[in-house]
Amino acid sequence: MRYNSGMKLLSSALTLSIPVRTSGQVLFSLGVLTGLLGLEILGRGFTSDVQDGVGALALITLAGAVAFWHRRRPLDWVNWLVGRTNRVTDRISKWKYEHGIDFRGTPALPQRLPQVAWWLTFALLAWGAASIGVWYLLPGGWRDIGVRTSYVFYLLILLTLWTLLFAGLLAGLFVPMLLLDRWLRESLSDSDRRVLLLLSGFTYLFAIFGAASYFPVAGVMAVCGLSAGIAMYWCVRPGRAELALLWRSRPSGRIYSVPAPRLIAGAVIVLLIAYTNLILTGMCGRLLTNIQAEDSMPLTGLLAALVAWTTPGLLLILASRLYSVWRSNPSQRTAPTIHVQSPRANDTLERITEIVSAWGFRVRADDGTPKSTEVGLVLVHPELSEATEFDPRWPLKVSLADLKAGAVRERFGRRDEIQLRRRFFRGLRNLMKQARAEDRSKGGGYWLAPHWWFFNGLGREDGDSSKRSEDGEGSLRSVGPPFSSVFGRRARQHMHRILRGVEVDVIYIEDGVGVKQLIQVFRAILEIYDVYGGKKRVDDHSFVGIQKVRVVVHDLNPEKPLIAVKYRQPKFDDLSRGRVLHIFRDRGDHEEVADMPFDYSSETSPLVLV
Repeated sequence: MRYNSGMKLLSSALTLSIPVRTSGQVLFSLGVLTGLLGLEILGRGFTSDVQDGVGALALITLAGAVAFWHRRRPLDWVNWLVGRTNRVTDRISKWKYEHGIDFRGTPALPQRLPQVAWWLTFALLAWGAASIGVWYLLPGGWRDIGVRTSYVFYLLILLTLWTLLFAGLLAGLFVPMLLLDRWLRESLSDSDRRVLLLLSGFTYLFAIFGAASYFPVAGVMAVCGLSAGIAMYWCVRPGRAELALLWRSRPSGRIYSVPAPRLIAGAVIVLLIAYTNLILTGMCGRLLTNIQAEDSMPLTGLLAALVAWTTPGLLLILASRLYSVWRSNPSQRTAPTIHVQSPRANDTLERITEIVSAWGFRVRADDGTPKSTEVGLVLVHPELSEATEFDPRWPLKVSLADLKAGAVRERFGRRDEIQLRRRFFRGLRNLMKQARAEDRSKGGGYWLAPHWWFFNGLGREDGDSSKRSEDGEGSLRSVGPPFSSVFGRRARQHMHRILRGVEVDVIYIEDGVGVKQLIQVFRAILEIYDVYGGKKRVDDHSFVGIQKVRVVVHDLNPEKPLIAVKYRQPKFDDLSRGRVLHIFRDRGDHEEVADMPFDYSSETSPLVLV
């Protein structure tokens, strides 16, 4: 009996008892390792990236099996990899720069690009040099490196390259179609627009396939180099920028400035270098010839060629967008137009054009009526002239002698300003009406800045706690029609001159502020500008007397925190520098801390005898 019990104890001790859960994990992990080893051995016998596609599919299948198993039964080594990845991600996320917008530009700050921009540029240049060197020195290119080192690691690099090339191809195909859809939306019905988009898409795709099959990509590389050279010129171009980006690497670090044109040009240069590197990496070293079937990576080369021939279209779209932004920039100045209406205008039009052009005006002559943005002029005999009338009717009747004397020049200029301001107020009413009809949420406010090019429309900041982000900053989204349609280009240019003169950079309008009170605030701004000629900036006392609102001007400065008030303040970037005009609802309270009134309850009062 003792012998049997001892033998059972010995056998149980010598037997390797592994739980079912642990054994399954170990067997599955061994299966994954076996699959990777088999893929490493078999892949070395492949001769092109077409066969590598089969290996990539097997690797994706293996990764999907690991993800499915890990979701049901977590694997320790997967948890370890995820933990390491999260640590690296956390370290990278800590490399953040505080940033903000510099509206003022005074006092001037030192200009400098962040170090990450230089490191990124150097990394992209090294990537391009490595691509050229690999295809020049090795006949098989990247495949030779993968076969001689690790085929699985090569497949990971190849999958990443294919993903980037496919993303670039989709961008090159769909971005032009999206713009075409936007252009056709107002002129065609939905069914006709879809048919035209489908035909245009296939035609564009066939054109790209034809160019990739018969033309080398050296011309595309030359276009990219020329575009990068133009962007580099704008990056180093001297001149003072109206807008800049502020940044610093740590809270106590020094603040630097990057002008907006240099920032945009630098972003374009980095994008062009990255796109060029992507094409160079996949072109099998064939820049002057087409991709051949006997190449080591024909599939990758075909994708790279297709991406290369979508680049001219993307560059054309980018150039048109930058030109549109430059042309619609409110800081630009467009000359006002005088409309000449007279039966005798053809005889003296050259003389009128000569005189008016010297004033800085344009001339348009016909028998119709002037447009809303034009100043009307009717050429009459001297005895019918109304040039000196106190309240004349427009179009103004003047004679050629009045134009030569120049006495009506100031009157035409003032008339142009009045028309622009009227258009601005009409647009402001329509903008606020449509924005409030489109969004009926409460507790937030609107951001209004028609004098800046990067504000395309009215911005909405929600004040509801459920719609605010973790850092307390409300989400900003565009509501209402764009500024270009409600104000027009010249009205925005006029408001740019006025708001810059009174030093107002952004306007915040709280919910509950009526359009009537908002117009009164702008009328007060216009009055200060007209009286002081744009030499005096507005402050809180400039708006005293406007009922139902409380106007507060905040000077944003990285070194000067905001003064706390009882009104809800919107969120700003930490490094923003400028002046923000806040228009709040008047709640009947004041910011000043009032002293407690004297208590008269303990004082004796005279006895009134009846």
